[in-house]
Amino acid sequence: MTPTPARLRGALLGALIFLLLAACSSQAGDAAQFSELDAAGFDRALKAARGRVLLVCFWATQCPACRIELPELEKLQAAFPPEKLTVLTVALDDGVEPVRAFFGQKGPGLAVRLGREDLARAFAVRYIPKLVIFNPAGEEAFNQSGVYPYPMLERVVKKLLGGA
Repeated sequence: MTPTPARLRGALLGALIFLLLAACSSQAGDAAQFSELDAAGFDRALKAARGRVLLVCFWATQCPACRIELPELEKLQAAFPPEKLTVLTVALDDGVEPVRAFFGQKGPGLAVRLGREDLARAFAVRYIPKLVIFNPAGEEAFNQSGVYPYPMLERVVKKLLGGA
């Protein structure tokens, strides 16, 4: 079913009201942190990341390999200033509760969004974890499934930033 312009406006207005209410609550960060990300939202995030390397990791809470990859991404994010690197993780779980439970009280050390099916299809996600890395010009530079250790990821980011 194709959404009509009126439905889209209604959905956008509803989302705006939700975000405004969330901003007024003590859980505003949580609401934004675990909000859904679709293909259009990703396009906006990619544009916002221009000038930086954007690393996107598709993952799920029940994936053992993903549990290995996430700490490597946290180390990578900590090694680069925010104006050089943005790490965005996209959880492909059914809803926010498994993700919230996965991180528990400490919360995520990375930006976490809930992936929509259209976004997973756009990147042909068949196996997880899947990393997609964009250079500072917003061009896709890497798109592979698998677990990648911190030293390899660090080299890729440095190379995309124009370093060794």
